[in-house]
Amino acid sequence: MTWEIVAGLISLAGFLITFCTVISKNTAAMTKLETTLNEFRRNSDAVHGELKRRVDKHGEEIDEHERRIIHLEDWKKTKEE
Repeated sequence: MTWEIVAGLISLAGFLITFCTVISKNTAAMTKLETTLNEFRRNSDAVHGELKRRVDKHGEEIDEHERRIIHLEDWKKTKEE
């Protein structure tokens, strides 16, 4: 074996090690990102449910206020007549 072949093999091995290291780090980062995204989805579903409940409660309160206003307006009209 000549020194050029040895240098080529060492360069090839270095490239493969570097490439595998980058792929390994990328895979780890993507796995962490997927885990974080799944956790975000679970949390957002819980928050969405709570917000929907609160909006529904406010809607009921607004409906009740509307009924009271209509009742007062009708009472005022009958009183004026």
